[in-house]
Amino acid sequence: MFNSREYNLTDKQHEALALAYTEGYFDKPRNTTLEALGESLGITQEAVIARLRNGEKNILENTIVHSANSESNP
Repeated sequence: MFNSREYNLTDKQHEALALAYTEGYFDKPRNTTLEALGESLGITQEAVIARLRNGEKNILENTIVHSANSESNP
């Protein structure tokens, strides 16, 4: 099971990322818009962008960056 805390995700970031993924925001072409995601979440497009961006950053920092740092500092 996915543990949001392991990746330093807030509940709101996790909710936005999960919704964006299931609704096809990350598909090519996209199957949804920031506006639609915002409506589903009850927030503005700007807030959706912030939650996605911050959530993605947290995931990257706690996977790729953390892994690279661990490998260079055994």
